[in-house]
Amino acid sequence: MPTVECGFPSATITGLSPADTLARIGPTILVRINSYPGPGIAPAGSAAQQIPALIDTGASLNCLDEILAQQLQLQVVDQLTAGGIAGPAKLNVYLAQITVPALNLNQFARFAGVHLQAAGQAHRALLGRPFLSGCSMLYDGKTGSVQLTH
Repeated sequence: MPTVECGFPSATITGLSPADTLARIGPTILVRINSYPGPGIAPAGSAAQQIPALIDTGASLNCLDEILAQQLQLQVVDQLTAGGIAGPAKLNVYLAQITVPALNLNQFARFAGVHLQAAGQAHRALLGRPFLSGCSMLYDGKTGSVQLTH
């Protein structure tokens, strides 16, 4: 099973320790997002740009930056009302192909469109519990290491 480092055990930012870097940024993995090609159509290749995704164990949904979803011309397949720290919000839902090269993972998933970039978030996607249901994760806050296995 492939394993990837999603923490910062050997990196520091602005003089922070690896543990503090992990606490500030959160576990991060590079992913590719493509439009869902539709039934009977081959999935897209790996031409899409890699984007940073936050691994968010508190998220009951996978989320994608709304601006990115529009740039990728993803189709809205549903809408839902979800609650967050700012209260309930009506969100577009997109079906997209997610590729995680480091895990040799390629799957189709639903993503709620949220305003990550507009809120100053560095991550362009949040991978919540639906994504994590097929993974094992070891979070070591003392060393700043997060190991994700699929």
